[in-house]
Amino acid sequence: MLKINSSISFCFLILLSFQSCKNESSNCDIKGKWYFHQVNRNYKPTNTLEGGYFDFQNENTFKSNIFDETKSYNYSFSDDKITITTEEQLNFNLVRCTPDTLILAGEISAFYMNFLMTKTPVEQQLEEDAVDSDLQ
Repeated sequence: MLKINSSISFCFLILLSFQSCKNESSNCDIKGKWYFHQVNRNYKPTNTLEGGYFDFQNENTFKSNIFDETKSYNYSFSDDKITITTEEQLNFNLVRCTPDTLILAGEISAFYMNFLMTKTPVEQQLEEDAVDSDLQ
């Protein structure tokens, strides 16, 4: 009887761990302004989007300064996929999501793009790094 209960408990733990892994990515909160820290175009770093951001707002509204900054676009997010409806439909895969880091990958105008973004602008982070180095 103990062996059966142990087996059932083990199976339950395995199922629970798979379920919590699945929920970890689906609990990602992409809302807010995400600043580009590194952008790769066709697997090579590019500086052409330096100072860029993606802003995922409430009501599934999206803004970015790499498109018409005065316009709002619609977006949807489900199953680790983000679809943004600009002049062309953009499809991104969620590679990583933490409270302060977001990595997206997908195509824009026939280029494969990777975006490493954080909630802190690069300029502000550089200033904080300078202060930290002064303290050491």
